[in-house]
Amino acid sequence: MNYDEMLVFSGSGSRKLTARICDYLHISQGKNETLHFSDGNTFVRILENVRGRRVYLVQSTVFPTNDNFMELLFWIDAFKRAGAES
Repeated sequence: MNYDEMLVFSGSGSRKLTARICDYLHISQGKNETLHFSDGNTFVRILENVRGRRVYLVQSTVFPTNDNFMELLFWIDAFKRAGAES
């Protein structure tokens, strides 16, 4: 597999694990941000071009399960809207 063609991103529930995966594969981590507002809303933003690229997201769904799972769904939506290949 050509690691240059893939991007690995981290959800807020798995930052350390994503860093270890990227170190192991000798690739840089994808640039993204997650904002959690005081009213409970979550905002996700991709900070680089993913159009036509193979994207992997590392996101744990441990406690708080609902928040982490919803963030995962937000990331999936954001990557699909940005034109990621898979």
